Amino acid sequence: MRKAISAFVLIACCLSLRAGDAKFDGAAHAKILAPFVDDNTYLLVHIDVATANIAAVFERVKELGAPKHMQEAQAVVESLRGRFLKAGGKDVYAVWHWGNPFEDVLVVATLTKDGDADKLADVLREIGPLQAQTQAGVVVAGTPAALDRFKEFKSQPVPAHSKALGAAGKNAAQVVFVPPAALKRSLLETFPDLPNELGGGKSEDLAPSVLWAAGGLSVADTMQAKLVIQSQDARAAERFGQFVEKFMVFAQLQGAGAVPPDLPPDVLKLIPMLTPKVQGDRLVLDLGDQEFKKVILPAAARVQDAAKRQNSANNLKQIGLAMHNFHDNHRSFPPAVSYDAKEKPLLSWRVHLLPHLDQAELYQQFKLDEPWDSAHNKKLIAKIPDVFVSPEAKKAEAGKTTYLVPVGPRTIFSEKKGTTINKITDGTSNTILAVEADDSRAVFWTQPEDYKVDPKKPLAGLVRLDAKGFQVLFADGSVRFIASTVNVETLNALFTMNGGEPIQE
Repeated sequence: MRKAISAFVLIACCLSLRAGDAKFDGAAHAKILAPFVDDNTYLLVHIDVATANIAAVFERVKELGAPKHMQEAQAVVESLRGRFLKAGGKDVYAVWHWGNPFEDVLVVATLTKDGDADKLADVLREIGPLQAQTQAGVVVAGTPAALDRFKEFKSQPVPAHSKALGAAGKNAAQVVFVPPAALKRSLLETFPDLPNELGGGKSEDLAPSVLWAAGGLSVADTMQAKLVIQSQDARAAERFGQFVEKFMVFAQLQGAGAVPPDLPPDVLKLIPMLTPKVQGDRLVLDLGDQEFKKVILPAAARVQDAAKRQNSANNLKQIGLAMHNFHDNHRSFPPAVSYDAKEKPLLSWRVHLLPHLDQAELYQQFKLDEPWDSAHNKKLIAKIPDVFVSPEAKKAEAGKTTYLVPVGPRTIFSEKKGTTINKITDGTSNTILAVEADDSRAVFWTQPEDYKVDPKKPLAGLVRLDAKGFQVLFADGSVRFIASTVNVETLNALFTMNGGEPIQE
């Protein structure tokens, strides 16, 4: 949990910066950091916590397709920020050293005149598995390994830090990257020659091209991003600019044939937009709000849709595994519906699958001899397991599911007692076990209701609006995407388990 909170704090604050060309006293901030940096310090993040616009960040994240529990994360971040300011915290710096480049980060926090160092240290301990101590008027936090190494640390002024921080402008935050000598040596040894597609030559010729890089992003009223890359001189900047341009062209050519079909062609439009322009001895990249709205946001939405489809496929795979575990224990798949002695429908197969989905406790709460909408069982609808909730369902009512089994003549669920695998003579890889239906076909998960196959219109209710097909679970446990252009005869053949029909691809 602490790692998640820490990540949200850092991401939220870094995204709150306001890009601009207003003057920023990078030298003053570099002076504060001087005791904690040397020539192996490769990444710096400065955050002016008081002006970090957390609410704006989360609003923009929602536009990109907010992950689950985003509201809870926002509350956590805003609570930490409030306590940080109440303790008298002012600026926060995160410092990464190349010795252990990803884990042993030092967090340095400055205080206002009336700040309480002990309370501020307590707040810092909450954002990760950190220890905190007060030193030279600031609070320093880090992992035990980072603090132990810092005891023997010999600081060394790095002029590039001051210049890079200044170049980022007067923002709520600045992010600075300074490649250490060890990283440069490693890259040159690993890639001594440049590919012909990127102009050829020796990699060492590009070494003077990146002395440091500084970036900023605003998500307040509009979305603006800026990146500055400092080269040794104008000639080095020009050469690196040519290299980046060739790299972008190469990436575009590669991407034209490699972009997955469920990602938008708009993704390729990002490539020329992300090519920085040479300005003297620097390369500068500016992205405005229009680029974000026209390209990045739609592309992110498509990526989010692809992720939802994958998560839904994982749900179907879990259902398939549970079905087979049920078969192993009961020597048949579960029947679509359970009945009482008078053959009155009671509960769905989804309820009887619970013990095989690690939901035995929930299963024991049901009265199996009562129907799904009895006074007792109806209360359990709200406890729908996540595996039955499709991330692609947008309009389905709470407690309802779009994961249904096909019912009808010759389907796997055509028998009241449950079907055995040996009756699937068409082959398990050619027979549908479950489908993900459109929201209009959603049913309460405990309800003994499923997808009634209409041989004349077998696609009805399966393809969502603007979708190109639907996902199905086959009896062999595999999940496949079936296009909406599927042949009617082929789909009917996939629904039946013993029709003997040839499957046309």
